[in-house]
Amino acid sequence: ADIAVHSFKDLPTCEDRELAIAAVCDRRFVEDVLVAGVGVRSLSELKAGARVGTSSMRRIAQIKRMRPDLETATIRGNVEGRIRKLDEGQYDAIVLARAGLERLGLGGRISMAFNLLEFLPAPAQGALAVQVRAGDMRAKELVGMIDDPDARISATCERRVMEILEGGCHAPVGTYGRMSGEKFVITACVSDLDGSGYIEDTFSGQIGEAMEIAERLAKSLLDRGAKKILESIRTI
Repeated sequence: ADIAVHSFKDLPTCEDRELAIAAVCDRRFVEDVLVAGVGVRSLSELKAGARVGTSSMRRIAQIKRMRPDLETATIRGNVEGRIRKLDEGQYDAIVLARAGLERLGLGGRISMAFNLLEFLPAPAQGALAVQVRAGDMRAKELVGMIDDPDARISATCERRVMEILEGGCHAPVGTYGRMSGEKFVITACVSDLDGSGYIEDTFSGQIGEAMEIAERLAKSLLDRGAKKILESIRTI
């Protein structure tokens, strides 16, 4: 293969030096969404004790922070399979990435989209990364034509926060980087699984300093106790 397309959030933060990300595509859908049974249009409408399916520690932590009375339960399989389990009554609701549903033409199943600043997504969520061999200049040039500079900056900086935290792609770490006029703004959180030990911060600055801003944010979280939280989770 000369070109590989990945969900950027699923790629290891330590990249192979023999490979290169030649393009990061426009992030149309960054947020997480709730898919629930008939008549439920928000997380607040779920009854106490409702069973919410997700296998993401990040999502579990944020759900518990918002609704500690809900039960979170592991769910596996592809998007269609998870929705089928919901329809069969195994869960009262499930939480998924909006991008996956939209790209499969299943956007109509979305009950609600979470506010990006209230329910932080995974680093690089919603972004597609197109990978080539580092020395293949022709492939780099061709693929580079679909690169979205803003998406690349935000997704790469979000992944840098995760890299510094040494959280791994399954850790309860959420990040959201975005352009605001001439500035780059990035928010990140780290939480324990019940949502009680929750740390969040936001840093901003000039777009040309985006990577340094992300690094300062990550170090701020570490200074405020993120390392202790993540280490405690690794022992679970």
